[in-house]
Amino acid sequence: MVVRRLASFLPASRSRASAKAAAGGAEQPVRAAADHAPRPGRRTRLPGGPVSKSRRSVAKDDLIDVQGTVMAVHSGGLYRVQCDAGHEVLAQLSGRMRRFRIKVVPGDRVTVGVSPYDPVRGIITFRAR
Repeated sequence: MVVRRLASFLPASRSRASAKAAAGGAEQPVRAAADHAPRPGRRTRLPGGPVSKSRRSVAKDDLIDVQGTVMAVHSGGLYRVQCDAGHEVLAQLSGRMRRFRIKVVPGDRVTVGVSPYDPVRGIITFRAR
């Protein structure tokens, strides 16, 4: 009981085995993390991390590229684009265009990546000169 109380007040750098040794108990060898396998029934983490089913998105390659003209600029970084095919798309700038501060104004010719699942929204991926 005394050993447990001492071990709970020790700094984090000292383990229970060293606390027992300090109290007069037998010292046990400390194993490295690579010496033992993970506990059975536990899944190992993947490098990408966990992804919830609701946050999975369509890959960039799956988008349909459509040419169009910017008709209006809305708040929140949204743009109303009139496509050459005749329908309108509510689009936002892609991350690289935001990163390199590429300005888009009404009247610009742009390329919009439209998802096949939601053809009303898209991502502006290119501004023609």
